[in-house]
Amino acid sequence: MDNQNNFDNNQQIEINANNMGQGNFFSNNENDNNQPTTNKIKYDDFIKKSKSPQVALITVSIKLLAIIFFLFFNIFTSNEALVMIIVILLIAADFWYTKNISGRILVGLRWWNNYDPNTQENKWIFESKNEIKESNIDRKTFWFSLYGFAAIWLILFVWECIMFNFTWAFLCLISLVICGTNVFGFFRCSKIQQQKAAILAKLIFKKKENNI
Repeated sequence: MDNQNNFDNNQQIEINANNMGQGNFFSNNENDNNQPTTNKIKYDDFIKKSKSPQVALITVSIKLLAIIFFLFFNIFTSNEALVMIIVILLIAADFWYTKNISGRILVGLRWWNNYDPNTQENKWIFESKNEIKESNIDRKTFWFSLYGFAAIWLILFVWECIMFNFTWAFLCLISLVICGTNVFGFFRCSKIQQQKAAILAKLIFKKKENNI
């Protein structure tokens, strides 16, 4: 009798243990399925907060492609001239797109260089919007990509010089100069934009004082 009771108790314990194990197993799966990945959450947040997500993604993608081709395309081909041509084309496309499209849309800035035949001088012209209506994430994407990828080309240039790969160092120097031109132009534009914002803030503050 005692043996039968012990058998029944042991059987109940085994059944309960199995049920508990199955319950934990399925509940973990459900949690894993219902919980979205971190990357998807970040991407969705970016799309919601950005006013021009396509422009921002294209801006970063072109810069990233140039770096990827420079670092890894030699694995697939030994033709150095082809690699140089592709990288220069990507850098040129990035320069044009950043200067004419993403700078104007993402941060409200634009610059260009005009040649004056009368004075025979090049004039730098910097423009900025009076009102900053761009989203914060668009501005961060633009400035981080602008300064970040210029810094990467600088690091690659120094590295290739240290390794005495002067051909690739020259390519890095060309990329750095092209990216640096955009850095200089948009940096000057941002200073003008900050000055306009400061003047506008002073005018608003004066109007409030006069109304009081």
